[in-house]
Amino acid sequence: MNSFNHYAYGAVMGWMYRTMAGIRPGKDGGYSRFVFAPHPDKRMGFCSAEYRTRHGVVKSSWRYDADGGLRYSFTVPDGTEAALRLPGIPEKNLISGVHEMTFK
Repeated sequence: MNSFNHYAYGAVMGWMYRTMAGIRPGKDGGYSRFVFAPHPDKRMGFCSAEYRTRHGVVKSSWRYDADGGLRYSFTVPDGTEAALRLPGIPEKNLISGVHEMTFK
């Protein structure tokens, strides 16, 4: 089996983008408004993903530090907005730009 054009590969990558990195389209489906809802896992240690939209590149990453802190970084393209949904904090609206945050 040498084919890389297989459903299973796409399903795994879709899960990684939607769940691990948390990049999800908004209700419009066109990424003018979208959602970041990552699910960090210490077993993975880090995750970094980017998705090209017609508005620009959307980026999401998280990483566990040596001291157990969790660092997030999100990039919102110009002219778009994102809802940030992280466990334990109220939903936050992110405007265009790079947004970084650390939690202990």
